[in-house]
Amino acid sequence: MGTVIRAGMMYLLVLAGMAVPAAAQSSPRSTVDGVYSAAQADRGEEVFVGVCGNCHSTTEFKGDDFDLAWSGRTLRDLFRLIRNTMPNDDPGGLSPQQYIDVVAYLLALNELPTGEEDLADDESLLRRIRIEKPGSAR
Repeated sequence: MGTVIRAGMMYLLVLAGMAVPAAAQSSPRSTVDGVYSAAQADRGEEVFVGVCGNCHSTTEFKGDDFDLAWSGRTLRDLFRLIRNTMPNDDPGGLSPQQYIDVVAYLLALNELPTGEEDLADDESLLRRIRIEKPGSAR
């Protein structure tokens, strides 16, 4: 019986070793990694001006106020809040693409770096992206 247990433990150790690369592929990211594109932020600005701008000013969503409210949280948190509460008269009334484009615009407002690809509206991916400013500790 000891041999069977040792063999089982060896098998689990091998599997655990094989799982490390997969875990590394899905490692957490940060907004300093350039997680949205400039084109996406431009689309988000159009949505913000056309829909959000009726009630909100961009100053509400940048600088120290944004940092205090969102630093250390995830993009999923921000995406969900906007999607579930805005616009005031029709929460959830925009397309998922419009909501994620607005998130990209808010990142641009806060001078977070752009990347080559659009940010996807995939909540499992958004959950792994922390909101951080360049130079902040990870």
